[in-house]
Amino acid sequence: MTVVNAYPPNIDEIRARFNPPRGTIYAYGDTIYAPDSGPLPADLIAHEEVHFVQQRRVGGPEAWWRRYIDDARFRLEQEVEAYRVQWAIVRDMPRPERRARLQHICRSLSSRMYGGIVTYEQARKLVTGATA
Repeated sequence: MTVVNAYPPNIDEIRARFNPPRGTIYAYGDTIYAPDSGPLPADLIAHEEVHFVQQRRVGGPEAWWRRYIDDARFRLEQEVEAYRVQWAIVRDMPRPERRARLQHICRSLSSRMYGGIVTYEQARKLVTGATA
């Protein structure tokens, strides 16, 4: 895994579909593209590493990104898997930081960046496994 301060090769397609905000990072192949970021925290690296595995499962980053861009259900499944891994790391942090990180995760997953595919409350339940 490599982290680079650049955009991924398919950034034009990503921007056309999602209009990602500044600070967004991307997994492509075995590289994390972090064009606007400094050092990445361990939970975020773990999240992106899940996307590396997912990309290999479907035949590589090109195939994964095509499905990710075109298929909201696939996108949700992929992000929930990655955010659950991220949550597993965040869950062990001190309470104030844990609460802030979970809020950020749920806001991200429920944001327009992912196409508004779930509400904040749904994101929280999906990420934490909460039933109530």
